[in-house]
Amino acid sequence: MPDITMRWEGLTELKTRLAMLNEDVQRNIVRAAVGAAAREIAKEARLRAPRAEAAHWRAKGKKVSPGTLARAIAAGRSRSESQPGREIWRVFVRHGKKEQARGLDAFYAGWVEFGHYYVPSGGKSGIGGSLRQRRKLRSLSSARFVPGRPFLRPAFESKKEAAVQAMVDRLKQRLDKAGA
Repeated sequence: MPDITMRWEGLTELKTRLAMLNEDVQRNIVRAAVGAAAREIAKEARLRAPRAEAAHWRAKGKKVSPGTLARAIAAGRSRSESQPGREIWRVFVRHGKKEQARGLDAFYAGWVEFGHYYVPSGGKSGIGGSLRQRRKLRSLSSARFVPGRPFLRPAFESKKEAAVQAMVDRLKQRLDKAGA
């Protein structure tokens, strides 16, 4: 999914207040502020995530319960990309084998967000066979495009001002607590 970057420049008052503190405290204050903004957007994305009416089954008898997509949305700090003076937090959807064991495998999130093609398998429609055969049929008229139901992008667009305000509030709170 696409990355969205927010960059602030010209915050001299903030820089001078942070400069009065040691580097560890500065880093913790900025980390908490950026995390507050990311959690605000993640909370909105959870509210906007579509929910299935009932549980559905996927391969090997695994059951996907309603609300899995919403529960799988999280915000987290990227340790590898964050550096001194640069904090990277992401709003993401959990997926994979480890999350499957916890019931949070929302591998289909990209399909829901952007849409996907659906080729019916066998049964009454007469279209069946292997995955290779169904892929070949995708180019034919049997394939149907299921339009996306965006939830992450609208969550960001609707909450970006609230996220910035949450960041400012957290910065003020932490700076006052640190005595700067």
